[in-house]
Amino acid sequence: MRRKNLATTVATMLCALLFIVIGSCFSSFIYKREIIKVLDPPLVLAEGMAVFDADGDKSITKLKLSSMKLGLKPATGEEDAETNIPSTVHSRKGSEGQYATFKVYVPSGAKVVIKNIKIESKEKEEDIKKERENIKVAIKEFEDGAKSLTEDEVTLGNVDASDERQELTFYVWLSAKAGDVLKASTISFEIHFESLS
Repeated sequence: MRRKNLATTVATMLCALLFIVIGSCFSSFIYKREIIKVLDPPLVLAEGMAVFDADGDKSITKLKLSSMKLGLKPATGEEDAETNIPSTVHSRKGSEGQYATFKVYVPSGAKVVIKNIKIESKEKEEDIKKERENIKVAIKEFEDGAKSLTEDEVTLGNVDASDERQELTFYVWLSAKAGDVLKASTISFEIHFESLS
């Protein structure tokens, strides 16, 4: 009798495990289709400028954004009154946005502009265009605060002239107002460091 009960219990547990494995595989397969990805942005520099990794050792041509397994989701934190950056968007693990810390060498100063903004999606272009207002970018050290990607070119602010390498932190996130239109889309853009003169 005990053997019969044991066999039934083991069979039930194995069936439950099988359903859990199949369910999680299926849900991750479905969820992958909904992830909002931001590609690592290439850097375009004016003559005499250089960008380095966070340690300031290695010259880079592309910002390596922090990884988010579940992709971008609307930020839930309260926005700062001056910068409009949500409290949950920061340069630490658990951020609701993606970030990259780097160092710049701009002896004559530079204007930082985002260009060539592209959003690959299966949704209608006009719907995506409206949602661009909810894709936010900022450089933490700039007083200008957060900007949305509504225009084809978005100026983030200026880097002061300096002979030293200056540390900057770039953020990209979705505002709390973002809808489902951006699901399964891929966002890409370039970050230009232009001469101030």
